[in-house]
Amino acid sequence: MGNYRIDLTDVPPKKIYQLSSDYKGKSPKGEGLSFTSYYMEINGEPYFGISGEIHYSRLWEERWKTRFLK
Repeated sequence: MGNYRIDLTDVPPKKIYQLSSDYKGKSPKGEGLSFTSYYMEINGEPYFGISGEIHYSRLWEERWKTRFLK
């Protein structure tokens, strides 16, 4: 296998800006929650949530339990 390289020197930086105060608040634990144009912040630190979905109608019923547990 050959060596590959990606040169990003000419890619302009992404413009990330804070959203309005409508998108700020506190969690029940007192953590500061806010959003930028790109990510969520918890106590001013970037947070990227990871999620998934299952289309149960596309999956055989006998496989539901193992998929949900994953």
